[in-house]
Amino acid sequence: IAGHPLLVFFFELLRPSRTVVFREVLEALMRSDFGLPGDTALFLIASLAAGGLITVRRGGRAVALELLNVQTLDRADEIALGELIGDRDRATLIEECTFLSSTDELGSFGLRQQRDAWKEVVAFKGSAEQLAADALARLSQRRDYSSFRGFPFTDLEEKLAALGALAREIRVSYAAKEGLEKFLSAWRSSGLSAADVRMLKALDRFLRREAEKFIYIHHYLRHEAVEKAGGLDSSPGGDLDSLRRRMLELLEDPLEGVIPDEGAELDHMFSAFRERYIPLYSGLHQRHYQALRPPALPRGAARALEVLRRLAGIEALDRPPGL
Repeated sequence: IAGHPLLVFFFELLRPSRTVVFREVLEALMRSDFGLPGDTALFLIASLAAGGLITVRRGGRAVALELLNVQTLDRADEIALGELIGDRDRATLIEECTFLSSTDELGSFGLRQQRDAWKEVVAFKGSAEQLAADALARLSQRRDYSSFRGFPFTDLEEKLAALGALAREIRVSYAAKEGLEKFLSAWRSSGLSAADVRMLKALDRFLRREAEKFIYIHHYLRHEAVEKAGGLDSSPGGDLDSLRRRMLELLEDPLEGVIPDEGAELDHMFSAFRERYIPLYSGLHQRHYQALRPPALPRGAARALEVLRRLAGIEALDRPPGL
């Protein structure tokens, strides 16, 4: 700022601890030696507000960044220097809200970082509301499935409801400071953690993409023939039974065994299991039905049987003429 005379002049018009009448600042810019046209002065103010360096107020409330334009600025009442959220809110944002990607870059926290964080929170609102509603609906559809007995339905439903309530507390019409303050207050009251948010996102992806495969694998491994196959695997390095037991462990605790990687490990193990199980089952099936076949007849007996079969096919013999 020090290297830009116009910006130095502008910020000298503001006061550190109180607001300044908007119209006075605008007129000062237009009457100054810089002689800014009205539209140019409004554009300057809008740019500084969008960068978080100042706050434009109307009716005692900051004008949200999404609503900043020449028309809304022309109806503003006051201008103030941009303010940062307090130390407690800043600590909550940086230490607890790690599900927001912008918090990874907060080595220092200034007005620009505050603006970026608020923009991500505003985007989070829509996705969180959609996730909570969709995941609750999909989860309720699976409540009576035997394959989903390992899911803690009540706990998950409570967390999804808390996520939906948190999203509703995000007021997109608020400016960055006020919006973040309200969001972070709601976050502390929600009982959620960053790990919960990441888990719920993974749960939603699982319910949309992998639930049917999960059900198929569960019923496949519970089939009577598959249960018996482990003890019949005599191939070198045969490990069907251990593979099956390991997969069942993942299925019994899906939040730990399946959701984090969206079933990738389970899918890999199931493919390995089927590569061993299918040829084993095919061989056992063939040997079983071969054992049920009647023994082969000697050649002479086979010829006699064929003669008898042909004779049995004759329905009647005509009497020769004259007899």
